[in-house]
Amino acid sequence: MVSIVRALAPEHGRSTYGEPTRGLTPWDIYSAADAERALGMAREALENAVMILKGLGVEV
Repeated sequence: MVSIVRALAPEHGRSTYGEPTRGLTPWDIYSAADAERALGMAREALENAVMILKGLGVEV
């Protein structure tokens, strides 16, 4: 999970707002492949979180 957070967290602002000072939108910065990669990482993080919560006895 740490590696996923380290990879995705710094991109949150750019993926939301782009780079306004350079006139770039998120669509200018990221490709469809970038989005697919991030989505895969998010799915992996969700699976890990569910597994951890279930291991702690939390109903998910």
